[in-house]
Amino acid sequence: MGKSAFSVNKKLLPLKLTLFFYSAAAYAILPYLTIHMKDIGISDLDIALIYTVLPFCVFIAPPIVGFFGDRLGNYTRVLQLNVICCGLFHTLLLFVPTNTIEIKYPPASLSIDDSQVSLSWEPCNSTSSIYSPLQNQTITQLRLFNCSDSCPAADTCAQLAPHCTESEDGQLFTIKDLISDTEAAKGGKVKFDLDFRPDACSTDIQTQSFVLTSNCSIDCKLESNIISYCSVEVGEGRLTTNAVYFFLRMFATMALACCFIMLDAQTIQMCTLEEEQGNSGAYGRQILYKTLAQAVISPLVGLLMDKITEMTGSTNYVAPFVIHDVLLICTSICICFIDEDIGLPKDSDTMKGLRKIASNISCMIFLFMMFVIGSMYGFVETFLFVFLKEDLGAPIYLLGLTITTGALVSIPFLYYSDFLVDKFGMVNVIIWALLM
Repeated sequence: MGKSAFSVNKKLLPLKLTLFFYSAAAYAILPYLTIHMKDIGISDLDIALIYTVLPFCVFIAPPIVGFFGDRLGNYTRVLQLNVICCGLFHTLLLFVPTNTIEIKYPPASLSIDDSQVSLSWEPCNSTSSIYSPLQNQTITQLRLFNCSDSCPAADTCAQLAPHCTESEDGQLFTIKDLISDTEAAKGGKVKFDLDFRPDACSTDIQTQSFVLTSNCSIDCKLESNIISYCSVEVGEGRLTTNAVYFFLRMFATMALACCFIMLDAQTIQMCTLEEEQGNSGAYGRQILYKTLAQAVISPLVGLLMDKITEMTGSTNYVAPFVIHDVLLICTSICICFIDEDIGLPKDSDTMKGLRKIASNISCMIFLFMMFVIGSMYGFVETFLFVFLKEDLGAPIYLLGLTITTGALVSIPFLYYSDFLVDKFGMVNVIIWALLM
């Protein structure tokens, strides 16, 4: 009887699970590291400089792998050590001192009933009865969240169109061009009519008054600069933030690169073992484990971050780092069940191997080509998520879906990679991939 197409090689199962969990751990945080850098106060220029230097840290990874492999006598132990370092240094990024200037506003809420807007806010100090004054401005923009209402919030927002917009998840509402009466404020409360500035593109110069439908009201938490701030908290400074972040990220990147190098060797080892058992096309099938992990984990982490953001009102990065660490623990457990050492050669003269590669013209051309391609791809990957989040206002889960889209598209090509290489040739496949 022939072997089932869905049969599982139990001997290789720990290796495959290691590949899956580690890739999932990496892509639980990699899509969100750049926007995390922005949120702790690192500028676009400084982000570009950091990402310029980080690739050179990867060049140090192979000698480190070789050195520890020679000393420990087992590359599986080196992989285990680097998995621990990867989790440690990435988690420490959460504790980098922020360089952002945080302006603290008092907690505020807003209610709209009929044609009346009621705004209230608390004192800056819970033990004080002194309220922050309203800013002297007549045109107000409000961000509303955690809304409770007698009619659907989306319906309320639709009644105020085009001055009200809602986020894709329907949890955040933005009201623009509201005309407020700041002089009527007293004791942390103010009321004014539901009037809006006329559309600048319209010939109508009259104030636009709105009235909600009968029995329709809304109560929300509020974010708006119409209320004077309570305090300004300045971070530790640009130099401190950049220096601490860079050194932690450098060690985290080196550990990440070391793991990927050994996992690539692990993938080749898996292919060799499967081909010895008569299974063809093994390499593409093993890469599928990494691809599926990327496709699944990134949007799920984004959805969780969006949910936490909805509940707290600000972006929280604890979730991806915690998920990253949990998946790395799963990776370490799977490594413990690997029977054979990872298939990397043990050689006491690591520099000799590097000199051999440097003296091979074909290898150097290929490495230079990968360097150029990686630089161009790295630029897009680095700032794509910043563009989506800050310029387009995209929800965080959409950032993860960009990874999912690329991963899912590549699955058919990976599965039939041996056929494509045999049919068109390795060089033509690479050129074809670059053109795509």
